[in-house]
Amino acid sequence: MSEPNKPANVFPILMVVAVAAGLLFIAIGKVDRGDSTEVNVNVSVAVEPSSATDLIPTTLPPDPPITSPPVTAPDSTSPSARTGEAASGGNIRDSGSKPSPTRESSSTKSRIGARTVSVPSVTVSGPSVTISFADTPNKWISGRITLLGTPPKEVNLPLDPACGIAYRKLNATGKPTTRFYVVGTNSGLADVFVTLVNVKGKYSTDGLDPITIDQRGCEFLPYVSACLAGQTIRFLNSDPVLHNVHPQPQIRSNPESNRAHLPNSPPLNFVYTAPEEFLKFKCDVHPWMYSYVNIVAHPYFAVSGANGHFEIENPPAGKYVLRVHHRKLGLLEREIEILATGGVQADFEFKIEE
Repeated sequence: MSEPNKPANVFPILMVVAVAAGLLFIAIGKVDRGDSTEVNVNVSVAVEPSSATDLIPTTLPPDPPITSPPVTAPDSTSPSARTGEAASGGNIRDSGSKPSPTRESSSTKSRIGARTVSVPSVTVSGPSVTISFADTPNKWISGRITLLGTPPKEVNLPLDPACGIAYRKLNATGKPTTRFYVVGTNSGLADVFVTLVNVKGKYSTDGLDPITIDQRGCEFLPYVSACLAGQTIRFLNSDPVLHNVHPQPQIRSNPESNRAHLPNSPPLNFVYTAPEEFLKFKCDVHPWMYSYVNIVAHPYFAVSGANGHFEIENPPAGKYVLRVHHRKLGLLEREIEILATGGVQADFEFKIEE
């Protein structure tokens, strides 16, 4: 008699199926959840305030609307136009009637923490003007110096070969000459010393840079200059030849000296405390080389430029004598009055009789 069939042992099979199902469930869960780091980043990026005001402290009220009135150039007949003072409190100087963009003064505001700060801005309209800020003078003397007549002919300089080479490196054409009468466009006369002659008070040189005179092409450049008493006068030697700097003051308290100056060597510095006009510096090695420095007791001076123009900034208000001095043509003077604001125009004319 055959043995009856025994029921199959299914427990191992169920265990295998359960393990497989668990592994499948874990895998599916990982795919659904994704990496936890990525979820955090995505959430942080996705969270945004509902509006920009959410980032502003609740104690800070919103900005009021900006409604600043425009600032325009005053009428040329108004007192402010004549004195150079703008209605806004700044100073303007009319520079012509050419149109330019509109100028309006406004104030934009920006927030720093819980504080509100004002940032000025400027736009422009109407005639061309210059609004003066802190570094622009509110008083000035300006003018032009001219020469009528034909000056004597300049003399050619007898350069030695080494100086001839140095000069031609800087000046491809032309010959070096004396610079007694430097006349520019429209008879403008350069190298004229301009100064107020009756200014009171003492003035410090603190913070002033040296004035610089270079020896280039076997010439002193510039030929005429000016500085405040006590200000440093610095000489450079940009030439490939030996020079010497020999000041010859006429005021006893300004010392005379004579110092050699090798090519490309350190600068030579000189200081003079007594006022003196046209203090002469010369080079004994090259006897045609001269430079003249005006030592002034106050800062209200100028030297006319290539076209004869000059300007003196911020002189004190009052009545003065304005003097112009040319080394060959002599002196001219006129009385002027400087107001609290605005400018004085003072032109001068030298004449050479034919």
